[in-house]
Amino acid sequence: MAANYENNPAIANFVEYLRIPSVQPNINYDDCITFLRKQANGLALAVKVYELVPRKPIVVITWPGKNPSLPSILLNSHMDVVPVFENSWTHPPFSGHIDKDGKIFARGAQDMKCVGIQYLEAIRKLQQSGVQLKRTLHVCFVPDEEIGGHDGMAKFVHTKEFKDLNVGFALDEGMANPNEEFILFNGERSIWQIHVHCTGQPGHGSLLLPNNAGEKLRYIIDKFMDMRTEQKKILESNPKLTIGDVTTINLTQIYGGVQSNVVPEKLTAVFDIRLAVTVNHEEFEKMINKWCNEAGEGISIEFEQRNPCVECTKLDATNPYWVAFKAAADELKLKLDCRIFPGGTDSRYVRDVGIPALGFSPMNNTPVLLHDHDEFLKADIFLKGIDIYVKLISSVANISKDDGLPEQMCSNCIYKLGIAYHFKQTCESADIRLRQYLGLRIPSKYNDASVATDPIVPTHTTIIRKCKCKLSEQKRNTNYKRKAEAEKLKRGPKPKPKQIHACYQCDKQFRCQAQLEMHVRTHTGDKPYVCMYCPRRFTQKHNLTIHVRIHTGEKPFQCEVCSKRFSAQGNLHAHLKIHTGQRDHVCNLCNKSFITSSELTRHMSKHRGIKNFKCDLCGAAYIHARDLKLHKLKKHQIVPQNPKMLNDGFNNSNNIDIIGIDVGKDPPISIKDVNHLIPHLTNEKPEPNMPAIPESNPSLLSYEHKSVKEIFHQYPGKVFDAHNCAVCGEGFDYITALAQHYLHRHKDHDTIQSKSYGLP
Repeated sequence: MAANYENNPAIANFVEYLRIPSVQPNINYDDCITFLRKQANGLALAVKVYELVPRKPIVVITWPGKNPSLPSILLNSHMDVVPVFENSWTHPPFSGHIDKDGKIFARGAQDMKCVGIQYLEAIRKLQQSGVQLKRTLHVCFVPDEEIGGHDGMAKFVHTKEFKDLNVGFALDEGMANPNEEFILFNGERSIWQIHVHCTGQPGHGSLLLPNNAGEKLRYIIDKFMDMRTEQKKILESNPKLTIGDVTTINLTQIYGGVQSNVVPEKLTAVFDIRLAVTVNHEEFEKMINKWCNEAGEGISIEFEQRNPCVECTKLDATNPYWVAFKAAADELKLKLDCRIFPGGTDSRYVRDVGIPALGFSPMNNTPVLLHDHDEFLKADIFLKGIDIYVKLISSVANISKDDGLPEQMCSNCIYKLGIAYHFKQTCESADIRLRQYLGLRIPSKYNDASVATDPIVPTHTTIIRKCKCKLSEQKRNTNYKRKAEAEKLKRGPKPKPKQIHACYQCDKQFRCQAQLEMHVRTHTGDKPYVCMYCPRRFTQKHNLTIHVRIHTGEKPFQCEVCSKRFSAQGNLHAHLKIHTGQRDHVCNLCNKSFITSSELTRHMSKHRGIKNFKCDLCGAAYIHARDLKLHKLKKHQIVPQNPKMLNDGFNNSNNIDIIGIDVGKDPPISIKDVNHLIPHLTNEKPEPNMPAIPESNPSLLSYEHKSVKEIFHQYPGKVFDAHNCAVCGEGFDYITALAQHYLHRHKDHDTIQSKSYGLP
């Protein structure tokens, strides 16, 4: 079997390329250039070699298309491979050995000399079939990708030579997959490699010196490793996530010091960070700086590598290259697994200059062995990949300017297309009326003159009735006097027509397109903004920003009256009503007014008299969970888990010592009797003789809900109260609290039931 494969010309070219030891570091690329020139000559294609950095050549082989003015297709690969440890290999790593099973062993078999040869062999097959593509193909072989590509593609994309290639779309390397699916990458995480320098007081190793570098370094390391643990939990909790979907942090180096018995003046920790595509870079850097400030003085950050945030290539109808790629993949019946690349490839530099790029290597049913010992690729997988590239390259390279709209469109794009179509009709109709009014010729595209020459439509020349009107030969006057400027000024400028932004599903209208797009996500369920600390997702970036402040502790909004700080501006506005005395929320039963709607909701539950919160120790029942916690604190000496409520302990006497309670006073107060604590915590006074809700009021009666999902979709943003869990009977003030309880405690159950009030 091996001999048969060796006689295959494509396999022979692949093996010859693998036998060139272009291994990092200190590579001599001369043999690669000689080999690639020979391949280009065999295909009768032009080849150019650019050397932006000495001894770092970039080879570009070009196959011109029918229409060179169209943006071209870049087929990128790299010539260098990672180091090898020859003693760990079964066969010599640069031998290109083919065993009896057709496995081709060599460094670069998967990463990524295979792809470069597959590009060229696909072109050879297309040429042999007599095919010429519409768009030009540029097959690019770059240096030093394995060490970051800084002297290769990173520099090349900013040169005039690259701009002259007129690239519209790029294909680059992907990764093998042991399963049936073919992995496709449309984005990459941003690589940050940082050195955190910690300085402190030096001295003899026998002392316990304050303000030393080691203590500061430990604090910094703990912060980074804690976040690493959080990201690991997120990855493990969701089987749909891959390593590319989370932020990875690894401590890679620690250096500093002079000798073992001297406390050093400076210690440095190096971290390799791969930021997920959903992470806000500015916020992440703020968080690191915050950690450094907390650790103490004399800490600085040095970036060894800092990749920018690069937008992922769109996988929707707005990207015609993706539409063409997907259509070809579907025709080949390829199962695609779309992911974010976990490492870094040259695609990030191509995307950074605004060119859509996809990472794809046709290697399914293949173990992932890149950078590993005994790296191999089976010959049949390699040959099948050539046929796959023939189809994919033909599809993306035959897109024309006049191809029109893609066959598949999302509902949002269809809505926008409808707006554009109706606008075009309105413009054409207005143009016809204006031309008729002015007596101008109407373009032929507006009339149906073609019907008269249609052989299917019969011609009728029967005269039904003669026209009695006599046509005047006098030309129509098309000169009109302008209205006086004074009249125009008096009338004022013509008001601009109000642009309507309406939802295509529910017809709700918005003032601007951005608000409409955010609203559409409530129908589609799209939540593109993901928290870097926890699995929470959001439809709006603003909501994510506010949520992240829960993790970071940032409170940028400060009350000018009492200096209290808040994480969201809305919370500050609600707080200001305490100082102004503004009470907009009024009870329709007793006319008592409240500052916030949540206070009114809690008040209404007192009218109902429903006590859902029972003490598991003595059976006492309460309307609110807060009251139950205070009961347990007073009667059973069970301290609430909220750290803001209690900072210290209590004794076993009838009166509980509550020391250092955060009730908005500085310094914290000390209270002997817990009954005196209640007004401080709740800002409420007892409300005796609460009238009951009349049963005749249907808007306040109970309402049954089938599931958490239906509740949120039917009443978005609605505040519910008095909810009981149908499984264990525990009560909650809000539907969100019940939902969280239900999904975490009873996720095996499909439905819940709850009682709600204040619903129509």
